[in-house]
Amino acid sequence: KSTLLKTISRIIGPLSGDIYVEGIPLQRFSQKALAKKVSLVLTGNQKPGILKVHELVALGRYPYTGWGGGLSREDHEKIDRALDLTNINHLAEENVATLSDGQMQKVMIARALAQDSDIMILDEPTAFLDVNNRLEIMHLLKMLAWETKKAILVSTHDLDSAFHTADKLWLATCCLPITTGCPEDLVLQGEIANLFDHEAFTFDLWSGRFKANFKSVRQISLRGEDKYYVCTKNGLERIGYKVTNEDSPLKLSIKSDPKTPLWRLEFREGQRDFNSIEELIMFLRAHHPA
Repeated sequence: KSTLLKTISRIIGPLSGDIYVEGIPLQRFSQKALAKKVSLVLTGNQKPGILKVHELVALGRYPYTGWGGGLSREDHEKIDRALDLTNINHLAEENVATLSDGQMQKVMIARALAQDSDIMILDEPTAFLDVNNRLEIMHLLKMLAWETKKAILVSTHDLDSAFHTADKLWLATCCLPITTGCPEDLVLQGEIANLFDHEAFTFDLWSGRFKANFKSVRQISLRGEDKYYVCTKNGLERIGYKVTNEDSPLKLSIKSDPKTPLWRLEFREGQRDFNSIEELIMFLRAHHPA
């Protein structure tokens, strides 16, 4: 994926074939003209510590400035808008060496926005981030695509995030042609399931997420509703149970009281109540292993 993005942005040359931007061969663009069409955010955890955030974002205006690097009124407006769109105005005077990884990624996106190219390319923009920052960055990119009308091309290994934010997916795998399409169309066509066919996990059509394939030996019937049912079902499947609505030697019912939820397990020897899913799972593992 990284090789493809670097080829599209002309960092490396193509092995074969041609690349066109708005109908013009990529090699015909001068460096400055291409920079006005395509901006690039590469994978990396680099922090040029001598710069302030505003100064780093301002570097995105390099295709529009002369040798002196002076910024015009329009340049300042583009920089301010980039800071505003990425919600980092409050960091403008901060030294970039003091930023967290999530903040730094926003700064690099802001620099690409200040460059004001029609196409933004980002290689693994969430690679070094925790869950909260990964979701925030993907949501930010989706919002930017809508608000700025730019084409934003992102490479990622996080298919869950891509599936729930992208308007079109390119599925790339070794030695096979790239498969493209709307995420939901690719699911209906079976492309997602086929491409990621594996005995250890499967793509769940109803949730739109990947789920581990646990070998279920024992069966348990489950009665409940709302979030308590979903979380209980997930926990039971995680420890190897097949959850069903049919009659079973093990019967579990849930009292969905937000203040005092209760899980009641019925089995041949009697019944037992639990105050949490953890207590239930510990009991099942000890006395009724799957």
